[in-house]
Amino acid sequence: MRTIYNILTVALVCLCVSCESWLDVAPDGQIKQEDIFLSELTTEQYINSCYYEFPQYADKYGWVSNHPIALSDDAYETNNHYNNSPVKIYGGLKSTRDADNALIRVGNEITHGTMYGVASSWDLYYQNIRRCNTFLENVDAAPLRDEALRERYKGEIRILRAYYYMELFTCFREIPIFKNTLPDDFDQSTLQKSSVQEVAEFIIGECEDVIGNNASLPWRATSQGEKWRMTKGIASAIKSRVALFYASPLFSPNQDNWEYAKKVTKESLDELLSNNYHLYTNWKGGNYTSAYQEYYTSTYTAGNTPSDFETILVSKYDALGWNARGQMPPQVSPNYGRAGLCPTQQLVDAYPMANGDYVLDLNNPYRTRTVDGYVVLEPNYAQGSSYDPENPYSGRDPRFYATIIYNGAGLRQENGSPVTIDIYAGASSAISYGIVGRTYTGYYQRKWRHPEFTASGPNPSWRIFTLAELYLNYAEAAVESGDVSEALNAVEPIRSRVGMVNIPGGTKDQVRLYVRNERRIEFAYMDIRYMDLRRWGTTDQPMSEIRYPMGMWIEKDGDNWSYHRVPVGVVYNKLSGRMTGTQLVKLCDDGKYRLHPLSLEESNRLKERTGVNWQNPGW
Repeated sequence: MRTIYNILTVALVCLCVSCESWLDVAPDGQIKQEDIFLSELTTEQYINSCYYEFPQYADKYGWVSNHPIALSDDAYETNNHYNNSPVKIYGGLKSTRDADNALIRVGNEITHGTMYGVASSWDLYYQNIRRCNTFLENVDAAPLRDEALRERYKGEIRILRAYYYMELFTCFREIPIFKNTLPDDFDQSTLQKSSVQEVAEFIIGECEDVIGNNASLPWRATSQGEKWRMTKGIASAIKSRVALFYASPLFSPNQDNWEYAKKVTKESLDELLSNNYHLYTNWKGGNYTSAYQEYYTSTYTAGNTPSDFETILVSKYDALGWNARGQMPPQVSPNYGRAGLCPTQQLVDAYPMANGDYVLDLNNPYRTRTVDGYVVLEPNYAQGSSYDPENPYSGRDPRFYATIIYNGAGLRQENGSPVTIDIYAGASSAISYGIVGRTYTGYYQRKWRHPEFTASGPNPSWRIFTLAELYLNYAEAAVESGDVSEALNAVEPIRSRVGMVNIPGGTKDQVRLYVRNERRIEFAYMDIRYMDLRRWGTTDQPMSEIRYPMGMWIEKDGDNWSYHRVPVGVVYNKLSGRMTGTQLVKLCDDGKYRLHPLSLEESNRLKERTGVNWQNPGW
């Protein structure tokens, strides 16, 4: 692994060779740095190099698996056949000696192309920050056709740099900030981290300055070919997310920054609302269960009249085939043989009833007991709830049906034929440990799967930023700053989209639980739950929610059903009424996992040259 100094000072003599319409590069891909900014063509080509290793997320983290979802409490990953599988991390085997020093691999073109690339998020983001700095230092001398274009490019690259810093900030917390490329004679002994406050204020300040003073940068992508380029809308989303992290316990354990976060998240939301962003509510009916499902299974198209006005940023490629096709029950996709990220019973329990009743007491959702030698999370049902444990999938929040495939769910096979999914013991889609094509939890993932999906698509777009996130960012900041009424107002449009009554009012502590639960179900099967669990605690607090994933074992006797909650890895024996098997736990729940580690090589090198320990706590 190269040092941060080398990453930020090495001469760039090679532009990327991917094809992106007007950003295509010269055939040989080679050009001296001093010649790059002598023409408009090569200047524009250089912009593409700044984007080259932009993360792709979704199933691009590693071998067709979304690691942040697997490492949260929302799912258990069945794919244990590959060295980069999250199953390795489940065993507590993550080490600072690993080549990839991040807890999750950065999804990007290079590592996806090789599948086992060794570049880490620390390396990749600082490489691209250096490219951004180089561009900003040289673009004023480039012979561009008009000044408005120059101004747009400068704003775009400043926001792109802010994005890379946001990713480093949310992974590593205190990080160095470089506003310029480092000179060759830079004294490495003076290298130091910027504080949490300095990093947050720099990122937010960059976004605010571009939003307020750059008239050439648009609020959203103006054409399909530019749907992944930075805009003012993305700048607002970056502000909102960074402010929320900054005020959270992991980043401000001894300081109350929630009023600041409330101000920034409200400004960000208002900016987008005033520039024609709004939630997707255009439910067409038909095979869709809700506007929510329709939105998350659609393919985004950009332009002045986009396919939706909620999406702020999508991944460059709509390459979610494995998310939508490979993680289906055998009854639907018998040819792909991989259940993948199976929803946990904890995620299923989080969905309220359609009338607004919660299934569990959110203040104390589970009682931990030892049963038959296994650690079992027994549900603490909400008092007066209409939930029926003997009919658990009836009358739930519409988002449940858009996200979870459960026993009895109706789906379409790839040939278009309707099928009822059977996940009871002995059925073809039932729990079966050790077979990657079968669920480990009693559920399969439905989110991202288009109702009319076939082997040829359509593939939905992976949403990196949505307006819904900004609503719920503001809701959380509002409740944490003591403004419960504003928190309720911010959640109401989210609930209204799916025909749900708003979350209940109450004390600050009560509404905090409602807002956090709302974030979980609204953003299920996205990266956000993983980030939330990390930032809601400190490095000396374990993430206890992760450790014991639970599933549902279902028995069928004629027309009668019985439901038995079991730890993942365990089988229920209906004859004896006892459980047997090997419980599968996630040993990546220690507080140190809230932050990503630097590699041992990099942390040792930095300590040697600066005299300061750069490693994150616990690693």
